Amino acid sequence: MDCLGPKGLDLFTTEAIAQAHHLVAEMAIERQQAINADHPLVEEFWETVEYLERTRVENVLDHNAGQGYLAINLKEFEKLAADHHFRFDMRELKRQLKGSKARKFVASNHPVYSKTRPNGGTVKCWLFERG
Repeated sequence: MDCLGPKGLDLFTTEAIAQAHHLVAEMAIERQQAINADHPLVEEFWETVEYLERTRVENVLDHNAGQGYLAINLKEFEKLAADHHFRFDMRELKRQLKGSKARKFVASNHPVYSKTRPNGGTVKCWLFERG
């Protein structure tokens, strides 16, 4: 639009130029939001994690128990999610989680001393920054 000059080479009305500028700006915002959004499978994962945490009296998924990172054992997540009738393609989920943006991916299969298990112990977890 700007390449046509401020008057659009006198081919367009001022109103048409203003509408075009507004439309292009809206499209740019939508594109940037789409780029910044997580993959739909990752969004579904985080929604499921939040749902499972809300429906439990005690924290069962986050082995780090509030220390700057979320530490989630994906095998435990898969089982608990299945118990609540949620199904995930775990191979694809693992691939997509590495690009998580809402809660930035830090590491996979990282040993974490569990704060949620009664006897503690080390659990292999996927680590994410708290969002």
